Amino acid sequence: MADFDYTFAYEDRDELRTSRWKFTGVKTLAAGNTDNGRLWAKYSLSDTTLTVDLYKDVDAGSSDKVATGTVTTVAASLPAKCTFTAENTSAIAGEMYLEAYTSTPSAVDEVIVALCTDADLSAEYGNLADLPQYSTTTGMADEIAIATRKTLLLASNLFAGELGGVGAPEHRNRKAASRLLPDWRRIANVDQLRDVCVHWALHLAFHANHERSDNTMYSELAAYHDDKRMQAADAWQLAINGDPDYDEDAESTGNVSVVMPVRL
Repeated sequence: MADFDYTFAYEDRDELRTSRWKFTGVKTLAAGNTDNGRLWAKYSLSDTTLTVDLYKDVDAGSSDKVATGTVTTVAASLPAKCTFTAENTSAIAGEMYLEAYTSTPSAVDEVIVALCTDADLSAEYGNLADLPQYSTTTGMADEIAIATRKTLLLASNLFAGELGGVGAPEHRNRKAASRLLPDWRRIANVDQLRDVCVHWALHLAFHANHERSDNTMYSELAAYHDDKRMQAADAWQLAINGDPDYDEDAESTGNVSVVMPVRL
């Protein structure tokens, strides 16, 4: 089962600060359990217990709730882990860490789980269901989870200064709770990353099939989508918001410049 462990939230860190979001059970096919790769977090406080409900629709209706969890807001105990359990048979489970808490957000926060879904892949390759790794339950979730992680890490390499600086603790194996940098909230329009993620996921799928088959069609498709993935990344001119806690508008446009190599 795929781990979507590079999930992040567009939150106001003057109200609360979270890190290390991670989900399993995500379905990326058409009848999925997210809003085109997004979830919506709604918070409510009772005494020192913060309840975090996740929805697959921005209107946060009860039938659209997919997961819920609780976490303490007592400063002395932070960071504290919030464990999510599935609601409405969504199959979504996961966790995040509450790093700091000042007040309860009045609006729902957008949570980016996947940078693309099966629908985006189908626009490039219409026979996803014929691929050996396609799941009738979760779709191409495994490949999309990996491609989402790789795409975000690439962005944090190419835009290191704009997103938090060289050496930011973005690696999933970092043992501490915090994963505050790079601050992917500074990407004003995360949909700008979609094309890279789509082609990366398809490259992974076709490359894996090439390894188990003598049919060179897979190798040709893998090479094609690897090339398209690199072209899409080369064309990145990401709209960067240097202070997302105070300003919803992009303040500058980042220029791609490789700062340091990373192993993807």
